[in-house]
Amino acid sequence: MSHTTRIALLGVFLPVVLIILGCAGSGAARVDPVLLAPHDPALAPFAGLTGRWRAPSGDGVIEVIWLPPEGTNITGALRRLDAAGNATLLELLTLTAEPDGVRFRLRHMDAAMTPWASEVDGPMVALATGTAGGVLVFRSEARARQTTEMIYDLSVPDRLTVTLVFEGGRPPLVIPFERVR
Repeated sequence: MSHTTRIALLGVFLPVVLIILGCAGSGAARVDPVLLAPHDPALAPFAGLTGRWRAPSGDGVIEVIWLPPEGTNITGALRRLDAAGNATLLELLTLTAEPDGVRFRLRHMDAAMTPWASEVDGPMVALATGTAGGVLVFRSEARARQTTEMIYDLSVPDRLTVTLVFEGGRPPLVIPFERVR
């Protein structure tokens, strides 16, 4: 390899190494905010979901993390842990700004990331139908497994109350999350 080639490669690889070392030394990766896409204004009512939330669930807990709005998307992940700390349920969640509204998609999986049988052909889909006063309402559209509506209530600071409404007279499921700081 010629001296000129070595210098050219050094010019390419040295900045990468310095960036990696800088990130490793700081304890967190730094992202240039100029590179990030501004979020679609339709997602503004949902930005309060951003962060980590935790709720009791039987003998365990449910944790969910929502990333901040980016472009046309907000992405989240949920896990339910039993008393021993074993994952018993995983969910991948997205809110996407589309021409006809904001869609909530979620896919349930077991701990091995095998999707539920009802969602093998695609995720559960719901359309946002209300966003007033910190209360987000979603009406189920596809693969809802008897869920007709999901209500995400952010009206109380640092609390997220999720209510799942079912068809057939089944009582609603209420999950009281608290923000984890």
